[in-house]
Amino acid sequence: MGQKHSLEDDLIQFRLTSKQMARSAKKCDKNMATQKAKCIKAMKEGNAEGARIYAQNVIREKNQSLNFLRCLLYTS
Repeated sequence: MGQKHSLEDDLIQFRLTSKQMARSAKKCDKNMATQKAKCIKAMKEGNAEGARIYAQNVIREKNQSLNFLRCLLYTS
């Protein structure tokens, strides 16, 4: 008829989800470092508008990383 849902299936799914969240958080941290370097470069060149955009991207990536880690905490 149908497969039965077990706690082991849920546990496996939670582990996979937590690994995916950790990878996503690490990717956001890497993107954040890249954007920060671009921001510093733009400031040194005197490009205030570009530096502002890069700084906004840094903040966005940091918040996204924290959200992934927060979700990771709740799924563990």
